[in-house]
Amino acid sequence: MAGCSGNDTDTGDDDGTNADGESNDDSAESEDTSGDDTSSGDSGGGGSNNAEDEDPEDTQSGDQDSSENEGGNDEEFVQESMGSVGRDDISELEIVAWESEVTDIEFNVRVAIRNNGDQQADAREYTYQIVPYDESGTALETTGDSVAYPTTTEIGPDEVSSVEATPAMDADPEEVASYEILLHCDGPFAEGVYCSS
Repeated sequence: MAGCSGNDTDTGDDDGTNADGESNDDSAESEDTSGDDTSSGDSGGGGSNNAEDEDPEDTQSGDQDSSENEGGNDEEFVQESMGSVGRDDISELEIVAWESEVTDIEFNVRVAIRNNGDQQADAREYTYQIVPYDESGTALETTGDSVAYPTTTEIGPDEVSSVEATPAMDADPEEVASYEILLHCDGPFAEGVYCSS
């Protein structure tokens, strides 16, 4: 009886060993599966490389934005459709752009002027006038000369400066539908180098 009991014990040990062996096989399969997951991780790494490949595209997009900005700078001189040049008696000073701004109390026009002459010009020594019109094309009454504020006083040859001109008028600034810009040497303060003596 004791020998049978010993055989039963051996059988149990063998079964236990087999169970452990199967468990070990399962572990090996699990390790293989982990290895597959690691391979997937490598694929993920490949995805990361693709993301790096996209960086140059982002850089190119930035370059395009810069080009657009540079183009915007080239188009800095805006010729607003509601405005026009009504008079420019000074051939050396060219009105190259204009743009208006309406506030609660004023109608302002920013005028860009290029010095096409060969002398240094003082922007304060010329007369700038803004003639405003309503929707019917009738000139709005003004109460005096336009007030002009140059951004820079001295304009060298081939340089551009801007002047903000405001017509003195009682009408509501919102009534202005169009305007003309006048640049000339009439007036007590028009003593510029390009004015005729």
